[in-house]
Amino acid sequence: MAKTSSSSATGLNTSGVDTQDLSYAALVEHGVDMDSMVSEHIAHSGVAGLRILAQVLNSSAVQLDPYAAIETLGALEALKCSASAKQSDQVVAFENEVSSDRVARGIREKNPTWGIRGDVALALHLSPRRGVEFVNYSRILIEDLPQTLQGLRDGILTKAQTRVIVSGIRHLRTENRKMIDELLWEEPHK
Repeated sequence: MAKTSSSSATGLNTSGVDTQDLSYAALVEHGVDMDSMVSEHIAHSGVAGLRILAQVLNSSAVQLDPYAAIETLGALEALKCSASAKQSDQVVAFENEVSSDRVARGIREKNPTWGIRGDVALALHLSPRRGVEFVNYSRILIEDLPQTLQGLRDGILTKAQTRVIVSGIRHLRTENRKMIDELLWEEPHK
């Protein structure tokens, strides 16, 4: 028997729980909030958690029931959209952090972003040109189109749709980009 402990996020109270049986069924039977547990694990383990999530996703069964199949497709699309939004967050944060670190250390002061976009291209398995495009797209999305970004996070818009929006407004001044973002989401049902 385990000693008494608890976790507020999971609702787990291990008092009287056989710690040898930590199977999914046993944890659920003891009132563990598995959604919170998985979420907390992925957040805690960082990159390794994301890689495990990808492995689990790829090893999950293909749904044969028509309703389950179409629901799975929708859920996977929402996951892709959310992952795309998170990639944009990560790219902008990476570029900002490396640039500010270089400036603080007096390295490449005239061009502190040198090489960053190539690193992004390598990480995303893109050509150098596509890496530059993705960084530029991400910066506009993050800095000028907060509602469009939220639409991508929520799976309302796809990455392809946000690319069309960004390409249509990239030549405009920041204040005009923000105005268009607001106008696009003023009456989203239209």
